[in-house]
Amino acid sequence: MTGPSVQAAQYLLRYHGASITADGQFGPATLAATKSFQSADGFGVDGQIGPQTWSALIVQVQAGSSGDDVRAAQVELNRFGYGPAVDGSFGSGTDSAARAFQSGHGLGVDGQVGPQTWQMLVGS
Repeated sequence: MTGPSVQAAQYLLRYHGASITADGQFGPATLAATKSFQSADGFGVDGQIGPQTWSALIVQVQAGSSGDDVRAAQVELNRFGYGPAVDGSFGSGTDSAARAFQSGHGLGVDGQVGPQTWQMLVGS
């Protein structure tokens, strides 16, 4: 697999301590990082990022947040055409993109990328 969702997963794996490149390519390093994450969290280790693994990877991000977790949200918001810079800083551009996404997808509009917003971003 390749693409923005893989890159978002890679950023979230990095947030959780994996030393991998977030290049959007699900290669051997991402497979190993996924299996390690699953093993550490007590999941069945299959190397696939399914619903249970996504649920464990996601973290709430909001205005003022920064890091690879924010980059993951920015990549996913871009996948839907909302266009924030992927810079790891949850500033006004990311806040506006999150609010527009939430509004456009029937979610409560608070600008925070929490569980429901993540589910809509990665589950679609």
